[in-house]
Amino acid sequence: MAVYMKVNLHFADIFTRYPAISYSDGAEQRFEDVDIAGMDLKEFLLFIQRFANEECVNVYFCMPYIDFPDGLRIIAIEKDYQEFIQVGYDNGCVIQVYMDHLGSNVHQWIVDDQAENEIDDLQGNVHDDLGHVDSTPMNKTINDVFLSKLCPKVQSISSSPPHEDTYFRMDDNDTIVEEVTTYNENVNWKKQKPVLGMRFESPKQLKHMLCNYVVANGYQLCYKKNDSRRLLVKCCSGQCKFRLWASWMSEEQYFQIKSLIDEHNCARNFKLGSIVSYAWIGSHFTTEFLNKKKMSVRMLKEEVKQTFRIDVSMGQCRRAKKHAIELIEGTLVEHYSKLWSYGEEIRRSNPRSTVNIGVNSMPDGKIYFSNFYVCLEGLKQGLRGSCRRVINLDGCFLKGLCTRELICAVGRDANNHIFPIAWAVGLLEVVKDILPTAKHRQCARHIVANFRKRFT
Repeated sequence: MAVYMKVNLHFADIFTRYPAISYSDGAEQRFEDVDIAGMDLKEFLLFIQRFANEECVNVYFCMPYIDFPDGLRIIAIEKDYQEFIQVGYDNGCVIQVYMDHLGSNVHQWIVDDQAENEIDDLQGNVHDDLGHVDSTPMNKTINDVFLSKLCPKVQSISSSPPHEDTYFRMDDNDTIVEEVTTYNENVNWKKQKPVLGMRFESPKQLKHMLCNYVVANGYQLCYKKNDSRRLLVKCCSGQCKFRLWASWMSEEQYFQIKSLIDEHNCARNFKLGSIVSYAWIGSHFTTEFLNKKKMSVRMLKEEVKQTFRIDVSMGQCRRAKKHAIELIEGTLVEHYSKLWSYGEEIRRSNPRSTVNIGVNSMPDGKIYFSNFYVCLEGLKQGLRGSCRRVINLDGCFLKGLCTRELICAVGRDANNHIFPIAWAVGLLEVVKDILPTAKHRQCARHIVANFRKRFT
């Protein structure tokens, strides 16, 4: 009977550096009956990626009898893979393997931490050898009104922990530098998690990340305090110690996690409450609506259930669809506010073109859209030089915020093809006054459709 090495695969999580290098809250899978030694490095990477259904940028294994993370070794080339196999068979124990989905520089983190520990140990030995050293500053000009302005102030390093707004590390020159954690929205939503000190552009962005976090892990979290200045999040059932407090930073325009207890001991539950908003649903389905604009609300509800394993209401899906379309196209109000710039750009790029924008001024000072007309200079020349002296006018009804009509004037060129001349919004009634003898025809198909809609 063949004897295979035992491997414990850790996946679906990310390496975090602060307050200590860790890889937790992910998934684990023990392999005892897989012939890993019979694979090469490429086959091994393909095997774990197919199993985890996740992309693997780097893969590490931990040396037996060496504590994590000091025992981590990267498997980058075939030589590293053979060393991994040899360690597994020589020790006869379970080898811990970690999938890195983001490409974190874990080895550099370990080197930096070891350097910091060596510096701390050296400073401690010097202090023990020299005894108590007078820490009085040697700057004799500190009390001089004029000379003190020329000399930099002496800053002492406090023994208290750093402020939670920032972290500190040692660079290559053994200099203490500041390192902060800023939320990266490009990280896969399944791998997003709150980290102490993480900074966000707004409370809305933090709540979006928390929604990703609870949906991916099935945690029941609730907002205990939720306003524009602060955010307090706890476990809904009260069984967990999880607690997150965030507020605005005093010196920078960032919304930051100030305190965090990331401990969960309650059962996972994917029947989530109000923390899952329609905006969160819509932001995850913008691509689907871009490709399939006719996706119904019922189809969206099923997609949410299959993708995220959560149940949402039809009302949430209806608002999520509207929100997704607004994200793709922008709101109509924003579009109409850009009409002046659009008209000026047409006049600049197409000289002698005609652009007319009609507005209605209200007594309260607000200006509302009335009508819009465009005729490009190139189309004018084409009409005069190559088209028949017949102009056709067609229109369709606009639905939504502006319930008017879009009218297009078209002609026939020498090849009997349709030639666009001009287009406008909201001018169909004017034709009866300017061209009273023009013939008008109605589309029979539209008449039947409207009849059925009204009377059946």
